Amino acid sequence: MWKWILGVLLILGVAGYFGYNFAISTASDIMIDQVANQVLSNEEELEKLMNDPEIQALISSVDVEADKELPFETKEEALTVVLSEFSMGEITDVASKAQTGELSPNEVQEMLEQRLSSEEMEALKIIAVKEIQSRQNQ
Repeated sequence: MWKWILGVLLILGVAGYFGYNFAISTASDIMIDQVANQVLSNEEELEKLMNDPEIQALISSVDVEADKELPFETKEEALTVVLSEFSMGEITDVASKAQTGELSPNEVQEMLEQRLSSEEMEALKIIAVKEIQSRQNQ
């Protein structure tokens, strides 16, 4: 009897672990796609965004090729860290305000710097630049 209970608990634990990882992976893909589609859907807005001096300074300050030890290296890990510091409501509110121009890129960066360490910020920047570069090459 105990073997059956232990077996069921083990199966549930393994299924829960893989389900959680799948959900985080899917959520990060959906979030990145939504943000990218909002930004990349309008070529004129994308060009304006990429020519913004604040964005250019942010992108140029990131060394994507450096072999540093970062707190996370994938967008799934980044999503987990960001969600541990911000609620989903805060994220969507900031994204909508940034899209409408109510928040500048510097204000968003300051908000992130208040809750994330400098290493986490650097890792987020590297992931964002890599994602932008991969989408521009498609």
